[in-house]
Amino acid sequence: MSLGVRPDAPSHTILIMMGGCAIMAIAVNVGYAIAFSTRIMGCAYQHSRRWIEGVLAAIFGVAGIRMLLSRP
Repeated sequence: MSLGVRPDAPSHTILIMMGGCAIMAIAVNVGYAIAFSTRIMGCAYQHSRRWIEGVLAAIFGVAGIRMLLSRP
């Protein structure tokens, strides 16, 4: 927000931008909830669950190791 709003912008601009972001967040999350609650998506996830969780475990594992080995 700080990059998109100029110092001389009216005070209601930030409220409009925050409202727009809130509406978009609600719409996206409701869309995900509807999409992933269908039988097709449930079956697709069950079919590829091991691969999804394995890839995420590897990503988080590498990130954790990098954090442990990083120097301040």
